[in-house]
Amino acid sequence: MTGGFDLRHDEVGAFINLKAFSDHMPFWKAGAILPKYQEIRRSAPHLFHSGDPSAARPIFITHRWDDRGHPDPTGWQLRALLNLGRHYNYQNPDICFWYDYMSLPQKRRTAADRKLFQRGLSNIRRTVGRCANISLISRTGLSHEDDLAAMLERGWILFELYIARRNMKASLPVFERSGGTLEHGRMNYYGWDDIVPELSTMVAPDSREAIHQWFLSKGITCTNGSDLAYLAALLQEELSRYDSDLPPPGIEFDQPVDFSAGQIARYAFVNGSNLSHRFPNLFIEDLTCYQTGSGEARWRGVARKRPAVPALDLWLAVAQDEAKARMVAAATGRSPMYPGLHFAFRKAATGGLEMLVTLTP
Repeated sequence: MTGGFDLRHDEVGAFINLKAFSDHMPFWKAGAILPKYQEIRRSAPHLFHSGDPSAARPIFITHRWDDRGHPDPTGWQLRALLNLGRHYNYQNPDICFWYDYMSLPQKRRTAADRKLFQRGLSNIRRTVGRCANISLISRTGLSHEDDLAAMLERGWILFELYIARRNMKASLPVFERSGGTLEHGRMNYYGWDDIVPELSTMVAPDSREAIHQWFLSKGITCTNGSDLAYLAALLQEELSRYDSDLPPPGIEFDQPVDFSAGQIARYAFVNGSNLSHRFPNLFIEDLTCYQTGSGEARWRGVARKRPAVPALDLWLAVAQDEAKARMVAAATGRSPMYPGLHFAFRKAATGGLEMLVTLTP
């Protein structure tokens, strides 16, 4: 998980101490529901984690708002969190969790509350990236698979899971499904590709416009429609942190490269693909795996400079060798450098060349 960022209350909102939460007897009464941030601050401030969450075991709770007015009107998410606190894997008294309704001020907010809410929202990408992830799967269909599919149509949930995938080294923990029979704890037979396939293999990760259009094409929605573009921008920041015309350290463009398994992981090549989401200006042509005489697996190819994604849906004047530089196949209009995008070219009235980039139909 990423470092270099403090999970302070005044920057990200409050973390809830899991042991204090599960020991809070009013939560165990029939009809109890999750309290919002202001209620905890007023009536049960001991639930706020008093130490540094970064030094503890911070958990980010991904969940669906089951009602516009309250995320958990039936109380099933509350019971799931209570049970989590009693589970033998979560007995460390320093474990704490972040849950939006309890961690950030809700409506009605004071001026100070609004300031904290905005800071917490602006830091959400880094908060998710610093935490383990536990997902609460709301019941909306006839099976767990139906319920999970419905969850993944929600923009915020998809965003949180993509960030978690980027930063967690373990398989995705699916804690509990409302009304279901899933045992709490890690579902080891689920891997990340079963939940959220690597985004970099489906759409160019260095273009917030492409990510936003991809969201729309997949029917991904947010209750607040403008949030979808905001989430696309946050994902683009997460997936494309390297912004330079220079090659990554240790690599020269247009030269052969030879990687160990450790280097493949360090450069963040995705599932054996030629693209690195850590270094979006890098593409490895003809990346192939081979074995050395000692049986070590290594990868070789040729490092190419990958030009940035241009604006979508606009005819732009480009150089005559643009198609070659972007490795666009004339027959298909597609390039291995740019998953999910289609390229078209035409002669301009001035005699030059123009290029149009669109999301692949």
